[in-house]
Amino acid sequence: MKKRGFTLIELLVVIAIIGIISSIVIISVRVARERAKDTRIKADMIQIRTAAEMYYSGPGNDSYLGFSCTVTEPNMAELCADINSQLSGNPTIVVKSDNTGYCAYKQLMSTKYFCVDSIGRAEEYVAVPTTCVAATASCQ
Repeated sequence: MKKRGFTLIELLVVIAIIGIISSIVIISVRVARERAKDTRIKADMIQIRTAAEMYYSGPGNDSYLGFSCTVTEPNMAELCADINSQLSGNPTIVVKSDNTGYCAYKQLMSTKYFCVDSIGRAEEYVAVPTTCVAATASCQ
């Protein structure tokens, strides 16, 4: 009489294979989520640039003086809140000392930095853009 069934070794091998495959899937999903958050932060940062230009050209402004996450420019608070919800912390906004320029940057999930400025740059950097925190307030 033959007995049919699986041996303990066969079951353990199948369980190990399923475990390996599921860990690969979990890692892939995590990486995809991080990329999605980075993409969303970049899109919000580009919208911050648009809000900054609206702030600059607003009635009685002609400067970036006071431009920050707390200005009443349309959607500015929401943009900063969305960036904060993706990755803790608001973007850093630096206004040039003579108020004629600005730059804003935020660290991404990938540990790089995304920077936008008043001269039209929107780029990723490996480290904090040094001129963004200096008096020139531009991404370089």
